[in-house]
Amino acid sequence: MRKEIWKFDVLLLGDFKLTMPWGAKILTFQMQQDTPRIWVLIDWDVACNARETREFTIQGTGIDFYLDKGNYIGTIQRNNFVWHLFEVLNK
Repeated sequence: MRKEIWKFDVLLLGDFKLTMPWGAKILTFQMQQDTPRIWVLIDWDVACNARETREFTIQGTGIDFYLDKGNYIGTIQRNNFVWHLFEVLNK
């Protein structure tokens, strides 16, 4: 089964959605050239045929937010701020 790693830009503004190949596995959340990004592992055969829209929330340290179900993805630091990314599940 052919695999690839793709990257997606992440917006630093609360809740957002990304459309990606169905079943993509999120590998990491990091900065690249002053842009926050996630890298995902995809199955090439699925990537050509099926997409899904997934929901995320990014929150700054010390800021209240509500998340019933979610997966922690990672943390970055940018311009003296610390941001934490979660994937929102079963909203």
